[in-house]
Amino acid sequence: MHLYFLRHGDATESAPDDASRPLTMLGQEQARIAAETLKKLHVVLEGLLCSPLLRARQTAEIVRRELNVKELIVTEYLVPSTAHRQIIDKLNAISHQAILLVGHEPHLSTLASLLISGTRNSRIIMKKGSLACLEVAAPIEPGNGVLRWLMSPEEIRRLQ
Repeated sequence: MHLYFLRHGDATESAPDDASRPLTMLGQEQARIAAETLKKLHVVLEGLLCSPLLRARQTAEIVRRELNVKELIVTEYLVPSTAHRQIIDKLNAISHQAILLVGHEPHLSTLASLLISGTRNSRIIMKKGSLACLEVAAPIEPGNGVLRWLMSPEEIRRLQ
């Protein structure tokens, strides 16, 4: 199975609460460019999972439209305060072979570290708009993943 990670795009700093912070124009562009990059890499997603926070939902929706992905699941298991075991269990219940997770830091990089090394101690940096690809064997367990690639927003722009 291939798991693609996308950190939400740039979001406004002002909103009634953290959950309702929308993407800025830059954030919308980062999401669109990430989708174009996945398309150039011939990635065919069977599903998207995203955090319920507005900026993540907006990022996921842009990617879903650009790549014509039918399934978009909003899950609280991608909120930074949740245990990683919850999203791993959710992924194991899904039979897809290519899934994009849209979420937040440090939750995504810690999840990647856990899947790759079995610990939360790997130093992985995912800036806003970054993309990563992990290959994991089923059932997904800590330590059974391989990092295939990680691209910052600057590297993604160079591919355009």
